[in-house]
Amino acid sequence: MRFLENVILILLLFSLAWTFLPPQRRSRLILYLPFLVSLLVILHLIIEGSRWQMIPAYLLTLALLANNTRLLRSPASRSTHQPVWLRLGLVFGGLLLFLLVSQLPTLIPVFSLPQPGGGFAVGVSQLVLTDTERAEIFTSQPDDQRQVPLMIWYPAEVSPAERPTTYWLNQPQISRQLTAMLGLPFFLLDHLSLVQTHAVLDAPAVSGQPPFPVILYSHGYRLGYLQQNSSLMETLASHGYVVISVGHPFQAAAVPDKSGSLIRFASETAPRFSQDANFRDKSLTIWTDDLRFVLNHLPDFQSGSLLPQLSGKLDVERVGVGGMSFGGSAASRLCLQESRCDALLTLDSPQYEPVLSQSLQQPVLFFAAQESEYVREEVFQQVNAPAYLLTIQGSAHYDFTDLTLVSPLNAALGFSGGINGGQMVRILNQYSLAFFNRHLKNLPAPLLDSPSADYPEVTITARNWP
Repeated sequence: MRFLENVILILLLFSLAWTFLPPQRRSRLILYLPFLVSLLVILHLIIEGSRWQMIPAYLLTLALLANNTRLLRSPASRSTHQPVWLRLGLVFGGLLLFLLVSQLPTLIPVFSLPQPGGGFAVGVSQLVLTDTERAEIFTSQPDDQRQVPLMIWYPAEVSPAERPTTYWLNQPQISRQLTAMLGLPFFLLDHLSLVQTHAVLDAPAVSGQPPFPVILYSHGYRLGYLQQNSSLMETLASHGYVVISVGHPFQAAAVPDKSGSLIRFASETAPRFSQDANFRDKSLTIWTDDLRFVLNHLPDFQSGSLLPQLSGKLDVERVGVGGMSFGGSAASRLCLQESRCDALLTLDSPQYEPVLSQSLQQPVLFFAAQESEYVREEVFQQVNAPAYLLTIQGSAHYDFTDLTLVSPLNAALGFSGGINGGQMVRILNQYSLAFFNRHLKNLPAPLLDSPSADYPEVTITARNWP
């Protein structure tokens, strides 16, 4: 929870406690407390922003304000006798009311992304490219061309006065798209627009440094979106990587187009994706070609013709590729086909032909949920390079995104395997960083070599590494 929210709830508790004291023990000075709470609520709305989880607290503040205004207008109360049972009932009722008011913002908080931890500040930019060589098959217009939306995180120069952007940037409607697809109340994730990142929008890239290795990243199918692993992207960028998240229109929850509007998930294609292997393979080809299209444009980023702030900042000879779920499937296929891929990261990703029958030649880190239905042991065993299979106890499929941070109720709702969301994100960030540090920067990575007391949930198996 945020600072002002905590202060408001604490003062509301005191206000309730004094309200239910016998009149002869009630200080009239304390009756002014709801007025202070009201001022704090106004500051909270201006500085932190309102959210639906705090509505009961707002209503309780108004109720206490009205009640205490009435009491202050009345003469000082004479001593009256209250039965013990009535006092106990009032206290119990007040505590129950406060629990109801305080638990919503606690159980569904405005979560915080972990500190990136690297030596660089982080900038982030958005861009939409058009592949004029490919038609868009998911629309009815024959002249539509494939748009490829991107979000790019990079080491930046940021002044202390610059405020990081929010999680959705300028597209809070993605929350409503996710809740609609999950069958949840439409407002349930609106507060994600209040989550602060650690990245400054369109900040200048850091100067005086050699070019940085590049990592292309592909989100998951259906519920995926460009910033679904923002914490991981920020961590990598803060440690000296340029990370490009590649969007896949019509098969992501929502990604922006060139006009700034959202391209939403084409729900009519979902049955075909799950039941028709040929359609799924065609989708995988499209996603792989999206990644290849961006790979082919890395020299344009390096020249500054696409994003001027990245001119001269990319080391296009050191390229990692990663993805979550179906995005990891596309990343794997790309690395099987492209010698320009120097390292591969997959987050609980299924594998399809030809990856099932052919050997990957790059170093690979496979993340797997505790009882993963996707990760195939045989793919790990046939990699002709250093390979790591990392299983996280207590994790489920959607724990491999920032959504693991949304609520401690995730497990009860079936969105988590029960692992603490903050710990899950730390595991993803630190092991992915260690992997790319070792295989793109030739840095030591002892975290990959033995069990860690900091991450007892992790079981790691390595091949082809001394």
